[in-house]
Amino acid sequence: MSLISCPGCGLVHIDRGLPAVPDRAATGECAAEAGAVQAAFYAPDLLGYRQYVVDAYACLHADPSTRIGVQATALCLMTMDLYLECGQPVSEGSILHQEMMCGLVRTSSPPWRHRISMGS
Repeated sequence: MSLISCPGCGLVHIDRGLPAVPDRAATGECAAEAGAVQAAFYAPDLLGYRQYVVDAYACLHADPSTRIGVQATALCLMTMDLYLECGQPVSEGSILHQEMMCGLVRTSSPPWRHRISMGS
């Protein structure tokens, strides 16, 4: 039995010989385990929190050597900040991602900014 360490998160897995994930800093073993965790969050009582799992995995396993990897990390960190610091509902995660990407091509304020309540 040999072990393999994920280059993204550092988690050590039993090497099952799974192929590395293209465009990610992840072993196939880590991606498989993450898929199982993400699948568990489709349970009705957990579905509202699934975006935490998706964004955390994306941040830890983005390929830092590519522009898309850096952008994915930034996007996921921004939405996690909106959930944790600004009180945006986690269930709106994919909507926030889409709105932020649309905001990148606009010259005005991003469309989601008006919904953020900055606590005192």
